[in-house]
Amino acid sequence: MTPSEMYALTGQFIARFVETPLPDAVTERARWIALDTVAVIVRGYREADISAYAATCPTRPDGASLIRAGGGRTEPGQAILCNTASAAALELCEGHRRAMGHIALQILPAVLATAEVHRLPGRNILPALTLGYEIAARMGAASKRHFRAHGHGIWAAAGSAVAIARLLERTPDEIVECLKIASNLSLAPSFSTHAEGATVRNLTAGMGAMIGYQVPALQRAGYLGSLSAMSVTLGETLGASFSAERFVEGMGDEYCVMDNYFKFDASGRHMQAPAQALREIMAQQRINPERVKRVRVETYQPAATLTQREPPNALAAKTSIPYAIAAQLVVGHLGVEAYDAERLRDPRIQRLMHRVELSEGQPAPLTSGHADPTARWARVIVETDASEPLCGYCANPPGEGDTPASATQLRHKFDSLTQPMLGTAGAAGLYRLFAEIERLDDFGQALMSCLLEAENRKFV
Repeated sequence: MTPSEMYALTGQFIARFVETPLPDAVTERARWIALDTVAVIVRGYREADISAYAATCPTRPDGASLIRAGGGRTEPGQAILCNTASAAALELCEGHRRAMGHIALQILPAVLATAEVHRLPGRNILPALTLGYEIAARMGAASKRHFRAHGHGIWAAAGSAVAIARLLERTPDEIVECLKIASNLSLAPSFSTHAEGATVRNLTAGMGAMIGYQVPALQRAGYLGSLSAMSVTLGETLGASFSAERFVEGMGDEYCVMDNYFKFDASGRHMQAPAQALREIMAQQRINPERVKRVRVETYQPAATLTQREPPNALAAKTSIPYAIAAQLVVGHLGVEAYDAERLRDPRIQRLMHRVELSEGQPAPLTSGHADPTARWARVIVETDASEPLCGYCANPPGEGDTPASATQLRHKFDSLTQPMLGTAGAAGLYRLFAEIERLDDFGQALMSCLLEAENRKFV
């Protein structure tokens, strides 16, 4: 398939997308994705670097909100960067299974900032998010990314540009041209930043989204995009291959938001299965961390390579399976607090990390007798001096695969992240804002009022 044919089919899909209401199930999934992402943004502002940078942003009353208690409007680009970095810092954002990366955090902050700056109603926000998500996820799924390249920032410009163009009610042809322009503006982030604990990693998605925010204006000014940029960027520069056929496969028949996953542990996705396997053991028997002699973890590639036992900071710890196992044994969970600075220095966790052994293994067979090659599985065996070895198994982490997140789980996650920052009433107000977003005549005004009210009532 030629690039011209790919873009022609994409344009036809966008034309139908613009004219046809989304199915109710798709709208509700997009709503939960928005709620989940916003909750992570709110909690992320407790991180010292995010808070410090936000404090340097100039006040701009007609700008976009920093999504935190008290809000505060600043330059749209800086609001996008701060909100995206806040989401990226916690490793709690949703992602897409086939694209193998976090999508919404690269799109939603730019969509919300645009809605504020242009004083737009809320009715097009979820459709815009859905369309931008569709394009970004398809870019990821249609390409084989180099293992040294991180997904943050690769699809951000294109996904944000398309979403914003849809939000601004541009024509299908204009939206396609925005995609052509943005496909040549991808960042080239390094995956090694994560394991190093280099927090510049948390900025790349926001930098890409800032670029995407500019693209609709650049397109209107007369800039032209490239037909070949997507295939070259994703298939040669940042990846080993790109399939135009796969990019358009099923386009319009299914929606990528429906194939997302949600995270409940504040760690990298490869940590989720070992954590759940250990959780299965801990649900059955209380384990005294001081009596643990060894923990054996069998899992898939590349999870089996994440063996770092002396992570320098929280970001690096989020890619360490030994840390995830040790912290869960000591703290009892892998929520945000499990990665606080004092936990990283906890001598009990430090000792236990050196008792965790990783190896690559084979997943348990399904009822058909064959193993699922796509499963993100783990087998954990805990050896103590007080009992026989304790075994736990996870076929797929909660929130994805055959264990999708429920509305109850997602609401609990939302409340647990937002209530400490906004107070109970403020968290409930933010939830209602997105639950009723289609009814809002001026989304930005409603968001600003909600964040200000949360700050005023936080400790009441």
